[in-house]
Amino acid sequence: MATLLSACASGDSPPIPSGSAVPEAATTSTPTPTETITPFETDRFGVRYWDAHSDRSEVTYPDPEGTDEGDDERRWTDQQFITAECMDALGHDYKFKLWWELHPDDPGDPPVFTYGDDYYSALYGAPDSQDPADWTTQGCDGVALHRTGVI
Repeated sequence: MATLLSACASGDSPPIPSGSAVPEAATTSTPTPTETITPFETDRFGVRYWDAHSDRSEVTYPDPEGTDEGDDERRWTDQQFITAECMDALGHDYKFKLWWELHPDDPGDPPVFTYGDDYYSALYGAPDSQDPADWTTQGCDGVALHRTGVI
């Protein structure tokens, strides 16, 4: 985030005391054409993580829109975004990668929860109250499955 200094609000540079050098970090640099600015987090293979704050319109699908093959990817992606938004509302960070973009050498991310902890309960519901026939007991995952018509 950029911090605005009141001394710079008018566009003037703040005074530099005589005999002082401008620290290198204080100078403004413009990225060269070879630099890439990534406004989102990626894994070690460069595959993007998505979350509740990601722009859904940036998702690209492997199958053309309107084909039956693309329906599964779209439904799954909707479920992930619904889950992420639900988890965010409950104070948890939920990130996911698009399964069709995974790197072939990616072993997958380790779980960020332990069975029965607060994160798990928010995501899947409390272990002792999960009823497969009742989406309301299945946490944010149940909400996403219900809202996309799966259960």
